[in-house]
Amino acid sequence: MAVAAALDAKGVPSVSLKWPNDVLVDGKKIAGILPEASVKGDSLEFVIIGIGLNVNSRLSDFPPELHDSVTSVLLATGEEWDLRDAARGLLREMDALHIRVNEEGCGFVPYFWETRWAHKGRILTRDGLEGRAEGIGPLGSLILRTADGRRVEINSGQAEPIGVETAS
Repeated sequence: MAVAAALDAKGVPSVSLKWPNDVLVDGKKIAGILPEASVKGDSLEFVIIGIGLNVNSRLSDFPPELHDSVTSVLLATGEEWDLRDAARGLLREMDALHIRVNEEGCGFVPYFWETRWAHKGRILTRDGLEGRAEGIGPLGSLILRTADGRRVEINSGQAEPIGVETAS
């Protein structure tokens, strides 16, 4: 969410989110996030967040097989971004989200996803399970509705779209 907000602030168009940890621009991956957490008992000890953001990459910087599926700030806007400014903007957005979570809890997360979700209403598949992307739970789980009507919550892994995009 912070990456999307930082990209918005830079004027990057058409920023969307792919559950659980990718940021897309015009359907192409511009960033990926990898969190690692340590939990002891019922307490969260710490979270380490790795963020890979394609900032000033040119198409030639990517392998040819990725040319149709990746982008960068430079490719999306035609402008180079100062890397220090990129880091400051991202940290500013992360701090704002951290403050909001501490003040409000995580209740706003599903709504934020709804406004940016790249695959809402699409049929997704994960480990042989297929279902229509119905929502994001309050703690970030993916909610799928299977063809037989079951509501399934997925908490980790990748879910890939299949078939033709449909309206939500």
